[in-house]
Formats: sequence, structure tokens, C-alpha cells
Amino acid sequence: MKPASAALMAGFAVLAVAWLSPLPTLASRSFTGHMIMHLMVLSIATPLLGFALSRFVEGNQQPEVRDGLAALAIPASVIEMLVIWAWHSPDLHAFARQTTTGLFLEQGSFLFVGLLLWTTALLPVASGGASRGTGIGAGVLALLLTSMHMTLLGALIGLSPRPLYVCYGSDADVPPWLGGLLNDQHLGGALMITAAGSVYLIVGLTILKRFLDRNPSIEDFESEAPSLGLVKPQQGQRVGPTSNRIMES
Repeated sequence: MKPASAALMAGFAVLAVAWLSPLPTLASRSFTGHMIMHLMVLSIATPLLGFALSRFVEGNQQPEVRDGLAALAIPASVIEMLVIWAWHSPDLHAFARQTTTGLFLEQGSFLFVGLLLWTTALLPVASGGASRGTGIGAGVLALLLTSMHMTLLGALIGLSPRPLYVCYGSDADVPPWLGGLLNDQHLGGALMITAAGSVYLIVGLTILKRFLDRNPSIEDFESEAPSLGLVKPQQGQRVGPTSNRIMES
């Protein structure tokens, strides 16, 4: 099975668990339950689906279309930030927890912005972006920005000295194993900081490392060439770890 097909199936499986299991019921009674569902959609399912979609776009669209989509990575990160922060405001959060319409709108918007971000961020990689620094740079920056705003939001929620989401009722309404409203909120915030923020950070830094490993700078090559017994590469010659070494006569 091709990696894109496996990622597509895995992504749909994660969405099925997030939406068709008892998790939505738990999310209506607990902020931690909501955050687990949030993580499954935005930090597991949409990266998998975004990877699959980026491979599909790479194989079926013209280069100018691919480049145009890849350029949307940073705007996609901003859109995702606005959507995520909006749905974690107390009023909209209560709307999503207490009504079916709100839940559908929340989860649907999470899925949309997650797919938009991950597809555009991963597209330069799927398109052989190791030589396309602009597209790679936009994708990496988008993922790092998302990691930062997820971490900040998680900190604001997790460090709050009072319950922010009164839609969960009182301490008695929260599952006993969560230890009350405030503990539940703090645990959910900690999950956002550690799990949500770290996924974007790790993937972004991994893409950046792969790009740098495969693309040493021309300036570095030229500065080291004399000491290594190498001649300056001709214009248009690819410079990389596997470049041929030409001994001076």
C-alpha cells in the first residue's frame, strides 16, 4: 500500500474514533474530553489527511497550481489560529458543547483549517521541495507559528486561576476522576501545550532539517572548496552531499 493511501485510511480511522465513539459525550461534560477530541482531529487526523492530499495535488496539478497552494501555508496558519482561538472563547465553546449544531460547526471548521494548513505546509515536501526553499520555508514557518499560538492558548487556559468554561456546570458535574472543574481545565490546557504544540514543532523542525541536510549553501561550498581540493562548481551545477569532487590538477 502506498504511503498516501495508508495515511488517508489512518486519518479517516482517527476521525471515526474521535466523532463516533463516546468521546463527544465526554467532551460535553469535560474540557479534557474536548481537548482529546481536538488533538485527534487537528494533531493526528488532519496531518495524515493533509499528507495524503499533498501527494494527490502533487501528482495531479500543474507546477504553478502547486506553488500557488504552497504559498498559502502562512495565511492558512493565521486562519487556523483565528478559528481555534474563537472556538475556545467561553461563549462559542459553550455553544459547541451544548448544541449539536455548534458541535458540527466546531468540528467541521477544525477539520477544514487543519486540512488547509497541513496540505499547504506539506505540499513542497511532496513536490520534491528540497530544492524549493521558498515553499519549504513558508511551510516550516506556518507550522512553527501554529505551534507557538497553540502553546500560548494552552498556557492561558491551563494557568488560569479560575474556571473559564461554566458550560461544564459545577465540580459535581465533571467526571470524578478529573478532580473538579479547575483541575479538568488545567489538564486540558496541559494537553494542548504538550501534545498539540509539540506536533507542529516536531514536524516543522524535521522538514527544516531535511531541507538543510540536502541543500548546503553555495557560499559554504565555495568557502571550503580550496581547502578540500575542489574547484568552484559551474553555474547550474547542483551542490549537495553527493556532488562529485573534482581534484585540481
